[in-house]
Amino acid sequence: RGVIIGGDPESCIKAIRLYEDIGVDQVMMIMQTETIPHEKVMSSIELFGKEVFPVIRESEKASV
Repeated sequence: RGVIIGGDPESCIKAIRLYEDIGVDQVMMIMQTETIPHEKVMSSIELFGKEVFPVIRESEKASV
């Protein structure tokens, strides 16, 4: 169905932008925490915060 976004930062940004293009204005971030070691989950959260969120945030500011 294409409702899960995952991968490297560029892939995530590309997928989120596709949703923006059709009018989606909110995305929920959920990390898999039961089967992935804590350190990897924390690394993923940090990577999202440093590489994905700022780009999406700038896109949001540009559209206001």
